[in-house]
Amino acid sequence: MNYEAEVDQDLTAIGKELEKNLYNSEAWAAKADILCSIMMHEIAIRCCDRSLAINPDDMLTWMIKGIALEKIGKREEAKARTSACNPQEPIPLFGIPLTGPIFVSGKVPIP
Repeated sequence: MNYEAEVDQDLTAIGKELEKNLYNSEAWAAKADILCSIMMHEIAIRCCDRSLAINPDDMLTWMIKGIALEKIGKREEAKARTSACNPQEPIPLFGIPLTGPIFVSGKVPIP
């Protein structure tokens, strides 16, 4: 299956989940993440807003929103959003702490 087909399949599945439950913050966040990955940043931000209205403490959604804001040129707002997601204590994501050069500087290090 190619990438576009996977994206379409994932968005369809998320859409069905949201039809069942519009208050599923994880589904809104997942949709935002996918939309951000296909450069649909404005819509991704709206999905983040929906997710954060339900669960305002979801740091991953705040990070997705910050990335989307950065991509559309809203650097100051993005910086404010992502600074809240850089806690003193690392938060593991799949065993990887959310600290380091990517999350602190916003730039991917070159190996």
